[in-house]
Amino acid sequence: MPTNTFSIRMADEKINRLDAMAEVMNRTRNHLINEAVDAYITEQAWQIAHIQEGLTDLDARCMTPQEEVEARTHRIIAEARAYHSAHA
Repeated sequence: MPTNTFSIRMADEKINRLDAMAEVMNRTRNHLINEAVDAYITEQAWQIAHIQEGLTDLDARCMTPQEEVEARTHRIIAEARAYHSAHA
C-alpha cells in the first residue's frame, strides 16, 4: 500500500513516552503511531455505523420501549454483579 508523509504537532512528553514504548517493544515510533491511528479509525467507524443505524431506526420509528430498555439494563447489571461475586 502506498504511503504518504505528513507531520503533526505533539507535546514533548508524549513523544518521549512514545519513544520509550517503541524502544521497549522493539518497534519504531512510526509503527506505534500507525497502530494507534488504525485502532482509532476502527473504533470510530464502528461507533459511527451504530449511530447511523440508530438514526435510521429512529427515522423508521423502530424504537425499543423505555420499559424494555430498563428491564434489559437491570438484567445485565444483575448478571454482572453475580459474575463478579462468583469470581471475587
